[in-house]
Amino acid sequence: MKEQDFEVAVWFAGYLAGNLTDEERERLEEWLGESGENRRLFEQVCAGGRFRELNREAARYDKARGWERVEAALAPKRSIGRRYRWMAWVAVGLLLLYIPYAMMRRDADRQEQPVEHRVCVVEPGGAKALLTLADGSVVDLEQAKAFCMREKDGTRLEKDSAFLSYEPAAGDSVAAVPVYNTMSTPRGGEYALKLGDGSIVYLNAMSELRFPVNFVGNIREVELSGEAYFEVKEDASRPFVIRTGDLRIRVLGTEFNVRAYGGEKMVSTTLVEGRVELSARRGTPVVLHPGEQGGFSREAGDIEVKKVNVASCIAWKNGMFDIRDCELEEIMEYLSRWYDIHVFYRQESLKKIRFGCYITRYSDIRPILELLEKTGKIRAQLNGNTVVFSER
Repeated sequence: MKEQDFEVAVWFAGYLAGNLTDEERERLEEWLGESGENRRLFEQVCAGGRFRELNREAARYDKARGWERVEAALAPKRSIGRRYRWMAWVAVGLLLLYIPYAMMRRDADRQEQPVEHRVCVVEPGGAKALLTLADGSVVDLEQAKAFCMREKDGTRLEKDSAFLSYEPAAGDSVAAVPVYNTMSTPRGGEYALKLGDGSIVYLNAMSELRFPVNFVGNIREVELSGEAYFEVKEDASRPFVIRTGDLRIRVLGTEFNVRAYGGEKMVSTTLVEGRVELSARRGTPVVLHPGEQGGFSREAGDIEVKKVNVASCIAWKNGMFDIRDCELEEIMEYLSRWYDIHVFYRQESLKKIRFGCYITRYSDIRPILELLEKTGKIRAQLNGNTVVFSER
């Protein structure tokens, strides 16, 4: 086995644990940019829900149970190469060795923190969503156990853990007029959805997707508010269209992230692979290429394209917070959706202080507040589900 493969596995473990140094992160990003194969390997090992439950198990010090979950997740399959399996085992092994040490270090550090940091716990978000059916009935997917049901047009719905999938009806049973469902996530919620065409959508907190249970006609169209990551099934004869306010996103088959929260001035579309076309009421359509982000201004109505760090933009989907040089107010607005917290500032000037953080999305909020305090710029007081910032 190549020496670099072990080094890459160490980077993977650091990414999963949220403890990469700046130098390691830069080297990982350089390695990811070397080839599409490298990026796909990273996605296979680190992305999606495979390691999210593992993170939670490791955080409870239950290594035996964590290994059971790893064994199930990484069971040898024909489609998985030896290099992937080896690197995944090394990365997860290093992660499980690191977690108890990190947790003990964090517990020791908390003994030195003010009382308000030790008596309040704000847990991270999780798999929570409401599904509104065509007849107006609502299913709480967090409370509902695994189920299988059918829509009136014969479409099969199956819910398992944090994933809801649609299997379209076949033949003459397909409705001539589309039947719509809506999935919405609350503050502190996320959910994954497989649409009837095989496309997969990951919804972030405080997001809503309206979609047909079975796509009808020559266009596959959905409506989004909030943030979602799309893995669109390629179908050249039926373009996939996302509408979010005045912006229209048209794709054939690709992966990309859309951030379109109502309270934000910009709608951002970040392309991971493939091609997408953005069009607004004003101006000509804009085509994005991998590594680019199209920012649609709700006020000006125009679209600006720029190169971005894709891994940072989609970190939420991979279970991480990767926030770089942002104002405190912007950071906390984003975090408040996930942790379902309220934020207050004793001095207005605090909102403009710039910070960055890179940490797992599945810990409670205290490590993030502690990181902010360690800069020496602010003081963070946690009372229940309210965070109060003040000057040092």
